[in-house]
Amino acid sequence: MATNKNKIRAGLITQLLFPLILASFSCTHNETLYLSKEFSLPIEITPTKEDYKVGDTLKIDILFPKIIFDRGNNVQYLFENYDFDAFLGIRELKDKSKTLVDQPGANDKFKIINKIGEISPFSQSGNKIFLSFNGTEYKLSSNIILLEPGIYNFIFSTGLSLSNAELINPPSGYEKIIAGVGPTYFIVNRGIDININLLTNNTTTTFDLPDSIDWAKPVFSFQVIE
Repeated sequence: MATNKNKIRAGLITQLLFPLILASFSCTHNETLYLSKEFSLPIEITPTKEDYKVGDTLKIDILFPKIIFDRGNNVQYLFENYDFDAFLGIRELKDKSKTLVDQPGANDKFKIINKIGEISPFSQSGNKIFLSFNGTEYKLSSNIILLEPGIYNFIFSTGLSLSNAELINPPSGYEKIIAGVGPTYFIVNRGIDININLLTNNTTTTFDLPDSIDWAKPVFSFQVIE
C-alpha cells in the first residue's frame, strides 16, 4: 500500500506534466462566491551546490506564516493548524531511459536527523513531512547526512486536502464565501539553485510545463562523490 501511495504522491511529476484546470477561478451563484487559489510554499536547502562528498550534511528548512497571500498576491488565506499533507520523495538517478518516478528509491542512502518537525520515511522512496505549527508559523528543520555516492533527487509535494482555509480579506457583497485551496507547490531555493540539469540529463523527465504552472520548482538534484 505504501508503494502505491508513493507512486501516487511522487506522481507530483505527473501533475507537473499535465495541465491543471483548477489553477485559479471564481464564480458566483445564489450570492455565493467560490474561490480556488494557487499557493507556493518556500523550502531552503543549504549549502547550495551541485557536488557533495560522502559524510556531508544537507540542511532542509521550511518556514512560512499561517496567513499567506495566494500566488497572484490577490487574497490572503488563513491556514490555521492546516494539514498540507506534505511529502518528500528521494530517488537515485540511475537509468537515463526512465522518468523520475521510475527511478529507484534511495532512503537508505541517507540519514535523517530532525530538529523541528519531522521527515518520517515510510517506504524506500517516500517520506511524510510533519510541519511544526506554533500558532503563528509552520516550520521544519532537518539535517540529511549523505551516506553513499550517487546522483540523487529530492522532490517535495503536497496532497489534496479536503479542508478549506479561511479568507482573510473577503470581498463584500456575498452572503457566503467558500475559500478553496487549489494547486499548492513547494518551491525549492526560490526555483533558482536546484540543479535541474542533473534531472534532465539523467532521466527522461523534462520540465516543459504549461504556462499556468511553470513557476512550480519543487525539486533539488545533486551528486555525492567519495
